[in-house]
Amino acid sequence: MSECDDSRTKRARGRPSIYLHETASTICDRLMAGESLRQICKDPRLPGRRTVFTWLRKKQDFRHQYSIARQIQTDDLTDEMLEIAGHKAKDYSERQGENDRALDGQRIERVWTQLRELNRVAARLTPKKYSFW
Repeated sequence: MSECDDSRTKRARGRPSIYLHETASTICDRLMAGESLRQICKDPRLPGRRTVFTWLRKKQDFRHQYSIARQIQTDDLTDEMLEIAGHKAKDYSERQGENDRALDGQRIERVWTQLRELNRVAARLTPKKYSFW
C-alpha cells in the first residue's frame, strides 16, 4: 500500500461533529451563563464554530434551543445593565477633609461606557428587542 492509500484509511483529525442532544444542551447552557460561542467552541470537548453553524442550519430542534438560549443571554445582559445603573450610591465620593460628597465623574463615565457596550451587545443579539439608539 502506498503512502497515499494509507492516508485515506486514517481517521479525520479534529473534534467529532456528530450531533448529540447533550452536546447541544451544553452549548446552550453555557450561552445562557454568559459565555460567547467563540469561548465555548474553544473547549476541546465541544465542536467548533463551523460545526455549530452547520447544526443551526440543519437541526431545527437545536436552532430553536439556541434561539431561546440567546434570548435568555440577552435578557441577562439587560439585568446586568439595570444592576449597574442602580448603584447610584457609588456615583459620589467623599471629599477629603470635608463632610460633603462630590460626584465621581470618572466613575460615571466608566458606567456609561459599560452600559453603552452592554446595550450594543444586547442590540446585536436581538435587535428587534434591544436596539435603543
